[in-house]
Amino acid sequence: MLQPNPPSSMKPDALNIALLIRSDTQWHRDVLQGIAQYAKEQGGWNFTLPKTESRGEVWLPENWQGDGVISRITSEKLEADILSRRLKCVNVSGLQTVTAKIPRVICSEQETAIVAAEYLLKKRFHHFGFVGFPPWENYSNVFEFALTEQLSRQGYKLHCYRLGDTRPIGIKKNEFVQWLVKLPKPIAIVVWSSVMGQTIAQVCSDCKISLPESISILTIDNDAVWSALAQVPLSYVDQTPCRIGYVAAKLLKESIIDRQPLVSTYLKPAGVVERVSTAASPSNDPTLNQALKLIHTNMHELSNGGQMISVIQIARHLKVSKRILEIKFKSEFDCSPSEYLKQLQLNLVAQLLKTTSLNLTEIASKSGFAYPEVLVRAFKRKFNVTPIQFRQHWSDDCSVENQMN
Repeated sequence: MLQPNPPSSMKPDALNIALLIRSDTQWHRDVLQGIAQYAKEQGGWNFTLPKTESRGEVWLPENWQGDGVISRITSEKLEADILSRRLKCVNVSGLQTVTAKIPRVICSEQETAIVAAEYLLKKRFHHFGFVGFPPWENYSNVFEFALTEQLSRQGYKLHCYRLGDTRPIGIKKNEFVQWLVKLPKPIAIVVWSSVMGQTIAQVCSDCKISLPESISILTIDNDAVWSALAQVPLSYVDQTPCRIGYVAAKLLKESIIDRQPLVSTYLKPAGVVERVSTAASPSNDPTLNQALKLIHTNMHELSNGGQMISVIQIARHLKVSKRILEIKFKSEFDCSPSEYLKQLQLNLVAQLLKTTSLNLTEIASKSGFAYPEVLVRAFKRKFNVTPIQFRQHWSDDCSVENQMN
């Protein structure tokens, strides 16, 4: 049952919105954060928040009267209830158990597959695996089909593991271990959830399979807790759940206040956030692999107040000369170690511009730049636009498709 906020907290002129979204995963919380951000920009809304049932379902109370609903619709029953009340609603779920009668705001599975494939092909992998959803979660096969298509165009096969009905994540351990052991290596395995990414990392550790040298892991859903529990931090495709919530709230407001038609909107992913789980060199050079682990661990730590690592520090840690590192990086990546570091810094800046509202001083601090002025000059040299222009262009161009309901 939904629990309304106390009357004393209600704003008389604000919209009354029911949020039928659980808060038990990072994805859910990020969506809610995006909704909250948009509502704050509008002067604040009154929210009715869900109380989750034992099976994880949320419902509208019988006598609830409000202006609209933002929901992660997980059942035909919930969808039918919302439709029967003629409530304006935006759905932020990609589940295929519901119809298209309520417009969605989700990240495009097709575009997500393209981003994942392009990233892994650019890293010069030749073997690819995929572990999707357990059958009871009722997601579509669009992502798997699109990923298979992208790889087959380049002459590569996708090795798939089919999850079964074994709870809680759909694997039979001995069978799954054998599948991993028999895969051609080195291989990049794409998984939908961070939970599965952590599971694969644990199996690799138990079986003495090196990460990321033999098996690299790329997740689609990102959960910081499960990534932290993995043997190495997990790379992921950023589906911008915060932006999903923001756009859903914006569309709902425009429908309620401005009488605009509600449309299904499919957003582009913001790209791959590269961490240690995919930080292997194409040639599997041991020195380069160790250097890449150091570098990507450092990049992950920057957002928590860490300091940018230097080429000299990397060389000292690996007990090799700076010149040896330069030769290896030039041979493998056609750039120097310092240029490689700078590329990663600027990619991180681009990611933060796409997915946060941080100002340039804050972004400089989280990406290893001493001053925002230095960041702006370096960014413009790489992208030919200023950071502000880049952010605006991304904001204007993040939707790949709109469908009117």
